Amino acid sequence: MNNPKLVVIDDEQIIGDIIKDIPWKEGLNFDVDVYLKYPKIEQIRDASLYVIDKNFGKGEDGLRLAEELKEKGELGARIMLTAYTNEQAQTKAINEGLVDKWLVKPDVVNNLMDTVSILRNERKLIQKREIGIYGMGSSGIEIIKRAKVLPGVSKVHAFSNFAKGDYKYLECAVGLHNKSKVIFHKSLESLVESNPDIFFITTGEHGIDFSKPINRNDVFESSAKKVKPLFEILGKQKYDGLVCNFANPVGPILHVAEMCGLNPKKLTGVSTNAFRTQALLSEYIPCEIDDVKAVSIGEHGGAIIPYDYCLVGDKPLLEVVPEFKNSYTVKKFETELKEKGLNDMRSNQDLRLGYEDAPEAILRVLDDILCLQKNARESLYCYFEPGVLGKQGAFLGWEEKINYPSLEIERALRVEDLDEKTYNIMANQAVQQNKLVEGVLNARK
Repeated sequence: MNNPKLVVIDDEQIIGDIIKDIPWKEGLNFDVDVYLKYPKIEQIRDASLYVIDKNFGKGEDGLRLAEELKEKGELGARIMLTAYTNEQAQTKAINEGLVDKWLVKPDVVNNLMDTVSILRNERKLIQKREIGIYGMGSSGIEIIKRAKVLPGVSKVHAFSNFAKGDYKYLECAVGLHNKSKVIFHKSLESLVESNPDIFFITTGEHGIDFSKPINRNDVFESSAKKVKPLFEILGKQKYDGLVCNFANPVGPILHVAEMCGLNPKKLTGVSTNAFRTQALLSEYIPCEIDDVKAVSIGEHGGAIIPYDYCLVGDKPLLEVVPEFKNSYTVKKFETELKEKGLNDMRSNQDLRLGYEDAPEAILRVLDDILCLQKNARESLYCYFEPGVLGKQGAFLGWEEKINYPSLEIERALRVEDLDEKTYNIMANQAVQQNKLVEGVLNARK
């Protein structure tokens, strides 16, 4: 995986040298290209950040270059360096969308580090990515429809077993006009050879009758049959990107990927139960959904929400909404949550119906990665090594960090900091997860 690209355009060599040596914080590192002369746009495409001297060379104007970058649709944030302050002109350039931030020389290092942190928090640092989609049910179709217009997505690679190489219907379903950006592959091998930065697994559940009581063994066996061939090919190819699984049950399916030789720290999944919790809590409070951080431990039908670890902004949920200390409120909330989950899964059986939770959660994670965010807005599955929650490893949803450029998922909360009740719940979930995997896989031998 590559670092994001930073382009410096300044006729003073020392400026470029200083920026190359900056010790960037929080896992953010740049590959720095320095230009002492006015470059052609083709030379500096696809950078996440441009640092441009306002006046350089023989009368060259940095604002003219910024305007060219904007006209060509380059997404990178633009920082303009200047030796003096002209508040009116600087405000005008920002309002016209030519410049994101201004910095006054000579104190470049400290000011630039702080400014880059601000731009990152404002989601203005974007690194382009290619993504792969395996599965073209309602979730996969919706993800492609929306991902293809995301500014940071350079290409979408997709494959469906059901299409059998004929994608005419699916091309219509996703509203395909730009065939250079969305590529439908005729085989799983071809999809893997495209080597996208991130694979999203959205297949696995079609054909399961969710109107009846869910047999988790049947769900796992059905999903595992469909996703294992992909994991086997990725393992043989030593794929080094991120695999984000949505096939249920998420944790056990990630175990299958690990067994196929994939790096467990680059295996994750989206906990739509946590997403639904965030959505419902935002209605209860009320507040914006992004103000809520919810954790969900376990799979559909058996997930547990540790309310003590849910946040509203930077405050504990139980402090903001004390009613959640009451068992009646919790029971009512979780009944509504479970019914919403079942309704969403039933809707996924009919490709004509929208399945909002999965695409929305996955696209939020994708957008977070494109914008180089340290933490996803969703509760992602993390790998717990053997010995942490028991003898065997486990994949559970929890607070996480995303490391760049590797895209490895790291737990943000230490297990030893958990209260005893939550630790025991997680340890029990890990045991149940491993029993499910072993039971189904042994039965198939």
